[in-house]
Amino acid sequence: MKLTPEQQAVLDGSKGAVMAKVMKTLVMYGDAFGAEKMVPVTSTYGHTVISFGINAMKPV
Repeated sequence: MKLTPEQQAVLDGSKGAVMAKVMKTLVMYGDAFGAEKMVPVTSTYGHTVISFGINAMKPV
């Protein structure tokens, strides 16, 4: 995935180990879906994270 210089710096640890891990997770997620780059979140509602727990993964 192509990262901006700022994104690469975060991945390299410029904002600490936790943010580097967050960025690594985002990059891995994007790679899994073939994303070429990150895009801005422009919704006024932000994002929603819903966790159904491990039971939701049983059929998978």
